[in-house]
Amino acid sequence: MSKWRTSRFAFIAALLAAAAGTAVPSPAAANVEPIILSIVDAPDDGGGYVTITWNRSDLDWHPFHDVGSYRVYGYVPGAQPYWQFLGSRMALAIQTYSLDVETLADCTGPGGPNSIFVVRAVNVNQTQTWDSAPDSGCSIRNNPTVGVGEAFDSGLYRLSARPNPMRDVVSLQFTLPVEGRARLGIYDLLGRRVKELLSAELPAGLHEAAWDGRDERNAPVPTGVYFYRLDVHGHHLSGRVIKLN
Repeated sequence: MSKWRTSRFAFIAALLAAAAGTAVPSPAAANVEPIILSIVDAPDDGGGYVTITWNRSDLDWHPFHDVGSYRVYGYVPGAQPYWQFLGSRMALAIQTYSLDVETLADCTGPGGPNSIFVVRAVNVNQTQTWDSAPDSGCSIRNNPTVGVGEAFDSGLYRLSARPNPMRDVVSLQFTLPVEGRARLGIYDLLGRRVKELLSAELPAGLHEAAWDGRDERNAPVPTGVYFYRLDVHGHHLSGRVIKLN
C-alpha cells in the first residue's frame, strides 16, 4: 500500500472514529486481504459445486471503496499446476460475500479430494490485489433436480471420464437403462459448447465416446477445466475433465 493511501486511510479513519467516539484499528492492523469463512457443498446442485463465503477486505467500506471486485480461483494440479479463474463478485461494501463455484471432482466420486481455493480482492483500477489464505472444500454428488423439478437416479447412467486429468484423449462412458436419444458434448467454464461428440438414438446398455482435446474446428483447446454433459431422457448429467499440456 502506498504511503499516500496509508495516510489517507489513517486520517479518514481517525475522523470517523472521533465522530463516533469509537476506536478504529490502525492500517497496519487492518485485514486488507479477504478471509475465507467457509467452503461447503452447494445444496441440490447434483454435485460439482461448493459455496464459498468470505469476509470483505477492510478496504471495501465507505468512504474508501478501494476494492472494486473479488475473484475466486481454484487450484489445478498437474505437471504444470496453475490457478483457474472460477467467478467474481462486485465489491458492495458489505460484511460477507458468497459465491457458488465449480470443483475439480466430487468427494464421493473417483479421485475426488478436496478442492483448493483462493479469494482475491482487486482494487478499482485493477492495479493491486490482495489474496486470502488458501482454503479447501468438498462437493458432494446429490441426485440432480432438473426440468420441472423431477428428480431421477443419476447413478443408473454411470457417466465417467478416463483418464482424468487427460493429455491426448479421454474416454467418456455412460450406461442407458432404457433406449432413448442421447446427446453428449464438451463445454467450457462459461457454458459454451466446445464440441458435440454424439447425438443419436441409442439402445439400452453401455456406450462410449472419445474426445481428443479439440474443438468443432479441429483446433486444440487450451489447458484447463472442461465439462462433459450428457442430455438423455429429458435430464442431464455432467462432470469435469482436466486437460493438461
